[in-house]
Amino acid sequence: MEVERQDESGEDPNRTPQPADDASLSYLDQALWKHLTLAPSPAAFAKAWLTLQCAMIPDVNRAILLMSESPGVRPRQVARWPDADSANVAKLLEIADTAISRGRGVVHSADTVALVAYPFIYEEQLSGVIALEIAARSQVDLRVVMRQLQWGGAWMEITLRHDSSNVGAASQQRLVTVLEQVANALEHESYQAASRAVATEIATNLDCERVSIGFVKRRRINPDTISHSADFGKRSNLVRAIGAAMDEAVDQRETIVFPALDIEVAFVTRAHAALAEQNNELTICTVPFLVNDEIAGAWSFERSIERPLDHGAVRLFQHLTSVVGPILELKRQEERWLGAKTADAARRQLQRLLGQGFVGRKLLAIAAFFLLVFFTFYSTTFRVTADASLEGQIQRVVAAPMNGYIGDVQARAGDIVREGDLLVALDDRDLRLEQVKWSTRKAQLERSQQDALGRHERAESRIYKMQADQAEAELELLKEQLARTAIRAPFDGIVVSGDLSQSMGAPVERGDVLMEVAPLDEYRVAVAVDERDIGYVEVGQTGELILPSVPRDSFTFKVSKITPVATADEGKNTFRIEGELLEPSDALRPGMEGTGKIDVGERKLIWIWTHRLTEWLRIWVWGWWY
Repeated sequence: MEVERQDESGEDPNRTPQPADDASLSYLDQALWKHLTLAPSPAAFAKAWLTLQCAMIPDVNRAILLMSESPGVRPRQVARWPDADSANVAKLLEIADTAISRGRGVVHSADTVALVAYPFIYEEQLSGVIALEIAARSQVDLRVVMRQLQWGGAWMEITLRHDSSNVGAASQQRLVTVLEQVANALEHESYQAASRAVATEIATNLDCERVSIGFVKRRRINPDTISHSADFGKRSNLVRAIGAAMDEAVDQRETIVFPALDIEVAFVTRAHAALAEQNNELTICTVPFLVNDEIAGAWSFERSIERPLDHGAVRLFQHLTSVVGPILELKRQEERWLGAKTADAARRQLQRLLGQGFVGRKLLAIAAFFLLVFFTFYSTTFRVTADASLEGQIQRVVAAPMNGYIGDVQARAGDIVREGDLLVALDDRDLRLEQVKWSTRKAQLERSQQDALGRHERAESRIYKMQADQAEAELELLKEQLARTAIRAPFDGIVVSGDLSQSMGAPVERGDVLMEVAPLDEYRVAVAVDERDIGYVEVGQTGELILPSVPRDSFTFKVSKITPVATADEGKNTFRIEGELLEPSDALRPGMEGTGKIDVGERKLIWIWTHRLTEWLRIWVWGWWY
């Protein structure tokens, strides 16, 4: 990529480009400014000037400056940045030669770096060239870098003379004045303090009656700062006259001097004439300045008629305005309140959207508009999503029928059992010993009864018979208790909970829960719906259940019950919704957890995505407002 360089002799001096990164100026060491402004020799000045340019342009890897000793002599290297770096100088010299041969700025872009060279032309003679190696960037940023070098060339031009070894005193003084005002503007943190100090010092040092600084606001200029005036009436006749003169220069985009220095150059100077007449026939010079290729404001310099303006003074005023003006504009922009910055950014983005260029942004805006229209009018099914779990339709508790000890375990949680299968057997040794005891007792009582009948002792025989019947009842009880020691499955199902395999011989008491059994073909779905969505759920609605254990299948269920009691769970309130599973599967097991989606009805897609936010805002506004 190559960048053509405009001829400086035919270009408006007010079109001085801005630095690529003005914020870097605040980090310049004060010693650098002193060395630059009071450089004892051209070599020292060149070195300080190159350092300044590298500080103002971001991501500079290395740079060289070549200057010509006299007209027609090929430039030679006089400065290098940084001092200790001498690598890749050949590439910089090569692109510098290209810029010299073509007489214009040149840019060569690579993948990671870009080489930039810009020649300095003074009075149609090549006086020098600067070459930089910077990090790769877009073409727009490279043009900004090129404009920054052109801006820096305006400073260099002041120092150039046909005899490069002897810089003229007038040019050196103008350069010192410009740099002093740059340092003055950067020294103050606030915009008001910086602009007031600059205007007052310029008026004092350059014998001006008044120096005024104004910025474009709503397509008009109102002076913000007037030298030697900490406060002034914004609507006074003088301020209005100065503003009209600034508008006159801005509208014509030219530096206006009244009375004119060149009769053959004609501009509209009615407002300047009115200002001069109002202030005892002063000579006036109004210079507009640019920021990002747009006029940002203007400076007005007023001198007594006894010390009229000349070309040198006008040139100095132009340099001061083009260099210091953008710095003050940046300070002013930074001190605006947040609302003004936001509005300005929105207006700038709207101008880019509606103006020329920025095709990608326009295409993106059109796509966003059509997407918004689509989402606004497109309807789809709204679903309430919540955590869900699978439960058995009924769930039987297997409890200990009596006090005892765990004797045998035939099933545990997760086992599928059939009706009548042994689940747990309690230890029955004590019961069997008791059974033997009562069996022996019964036999003894029966023999005693027979002996009593043989002796014709009827009363004693009846007593023995009653005791034998009691022993028989005890035996029946023991028989029933022995049968209860074998705990069996009440129906076909799956053991949901209870693992007694690690509790062999452990004591249990009557009523202790040993296991839970649920059927395999009857399930219900339990869904924990957030309280924000419970208003959309009704009995009879259908939904889908997805389980991580069977992710490829979805199971349809129907809402059968809404529990009207909220449960606090993990910082939120949920309601229990029960549903009937319409499509049982052999792959399902009670206790499985997943995600349930309940179909509520058709809603606009934009409503589905934003209803949570709008409802929260409505509640927040209601709570705050009322």
